[in-house]
Amino acid sequence: MKHLVLVSILLLFSMHISFGQHSASFSEEYREMMHDSVTYEILEVSELFHVIAALTPFGKGNTEIIDKSTGYYQEVLDYFEKYQEHPVIKEIQKELRRNRYNRLKMDACGFFFNQNGNIEKDKTYPTLSFESKNWLEPYIEQLEDFSKETNFRSFYENHKDFYSQQTSMQSEQLAVKSHWDWLEKKFDNRYQSYRITFSPLVYGSHSANYFIDGDFSQSIMFIGPPYVTDKYSKKQLEGLAGRMVFTEIDHNYINPLSDKYQEEIKTLIGDLEKWNNMKYRDYSNALSAFNEYATFAFYSLYVIDNYNEEDASLIINRCEEVMENRGFIKFPEFNQKLVNYYSKNKELTGEEIYQSIFSGEYEK
Repeated sequence: MKHLVLVSILLLFSMHISFGQHSASFSEEYREMMHDSVTYEILEVSELFHVIAALTPFGKGNTEIIDKSTGYYQEVLDYFEKYQEHPVIKEIQKELRRNRYNRLKMDACGFFFNQNGNIEKDKTYPTLSFESKNWLEPYIEQLEDFSKETNFRSFYENHKDFYSQQTSMQSEQLAVKSHWDWLEKKFDNRYQSYRITFSPLVYGSHSANYFIDGDFSQSIMFIGPPYVTDKYSKKQLEGLAGRMVFTEIDHNYINPLSDKYQEEIKTLIGDLEKWNNMKYRDYSNALSAFNEYATFAFYSLYVIDNYNEEDASLIINRCEEVMENRGFIKFPEFNQKLVNYYSKNKELTGEEIYQSIFSGEYEK
């Protein structure tokens, strides 16, 4: 089975949700297993949640959270639609209407089926979303009941080969280790583990969170599935798809650095409406808007260092189109100045690049 995507639409539209930090409890065994690793996962309870979300009226009517263009989506409907009167569908419908999709889908990745077939909470994480409350936990009994009534676990097991294909494609398409290595050459922050979680049902809503326990730090990304297209070369597709995860990863590095320069950022941004058309409430102040500008701009700098001129031009142009389409109206101008400056000063660290922006040096 192939995941068929309207690639041009997905590459031009990408929702990015706020980025946070939480504590976790990483055992010594877990630290050893996950150290210096990147994992790609379609988790069982996460997929259960997405099946339920896809069955809700909100999921069926919304154009942003569920990808309805795939054969897999049709299989989900064919198998589960007769159960759409289950009480959990109505409960999740209420939550989705309250704009809690990202909270729920993130927290879903913190649960698993135990040997008895019951859903159990991963004790490593109190919550995976941005708040102290675990948003999915109140619905665990209903999720279990839906799973048993529909024999969801057999559906999941029967699609293991498809999920394996998806995770293999994701690992080939997203150059996460290369992103990670480049960022840690440019910045002082250090992370020991990256987890990439996704569902074949996700459309364009992406988010990320990071967790710290002593000297062990882990970043988890919640993203969409790999792209399938014959329009681009393998290397071009890597660069186009890689933006999706790089611009989540580099919040680990951008946000803490920006916190040191909040006054400079306010001065630089000045009139926010000249930078951001205020379309998105998540970017309604200078710091949040600048962080989004910086995460995408630093991807352009990464691309310069890792792709040939032709491919880099394609990837950077698409990056600028995405940002302008999202409402960051000054991004193409800002990005081109920074790209031209960096092309002549590739040895600069992330902080030195920041300083060149605030001093105006990057415009020369």
